[in-house]
Amino acid sequence: MFFGPTLTSLLMKNSDDRESVILYSLCLSTGNSEGLGHVRRNELSASLDVLGIPPSKAQVIDHPHLQDNITQLWDIDLISNVVNDFINQHDINIIITFDDKGISGHPNHIALPGGVLRLLNKNKNNHPPYRSLRLFTLITTPLLPKYTGALAHLSSKMQYFLLKFLPSSAAGSVSSNLFSLSLPVSNNEKTETQDPNSIIFVSGLSSYAMAFRAMLQHRSQLVWFRWLYVLFSRYMWVNALVEVPTAARAPIGPT
Repeated sequence: MFFGPTLTSLLMKNSDDRESVILYSLCLSTGNSEGLGHVRRNELSASLDVLGIPPSKAQVIDHPHLQDNITQLWDIDLISNVVNDFINQHDINIIITFDDKGISGHPNHIALPGGVLRLLNKNKNNHPPYRSLRLFTLITTPLLPKYTGALAHLSSKMQYFLLKFLPSSAAGSVSSNLFSLSLPVSNNEKTETQDPNSIIFVSGLSSYAMAFRAMLQHRSQLVWFRWLYVLFSRYMWVNALVEVPTAARAPIGPT
């Protein structure tokens, strides 16, 4: 629903000659706000299966204080502990999650980056492996561009050409006013922007279709407005991620 272009782009890396990417899924809630947690757990498993992420690389947390609740901001220390266990178990070196606006403003989403940052910063001196752990968050867009759908794909293409062929001074002006900065050369393209801490993933048609099939597995949540989301959301086509600077990646110095 939110990370389709990122997931499908990373999965495509496994089919070319570059170094493979191993994807893991950690879901911190069963989505039990309507008493359907057991159903939604199975739906998530089916969705991940479409994306090629096996059950051995996926975990769903069912903690009494991490329940799906539109009015509850999860405790970041609890998130930190849960994420800590998962990354230690699987030797994770990159985490991708929501930013502090949560895309939809959902408080459960909003709490996630804070929990990861708490983990990274509190362990910076005691656990050297955390110095190599990187956090990327999905940038929340304003309401209007959020529902541009496939037009987001086209605007990314236009901006790529503008940035490629305009002089650097003019390109800087373009990049400050336009959001996406990449062109899907083949089916998916991962392109670093002028900001060295950001990256854009853009889906091609087949990748959009894969994300669409994955969404179809979430039958219990496909009410009318989510159908509109699937058809018109920018996030089904384009993901803009930014790397969050953390104390865990700061140079080692006197403490």
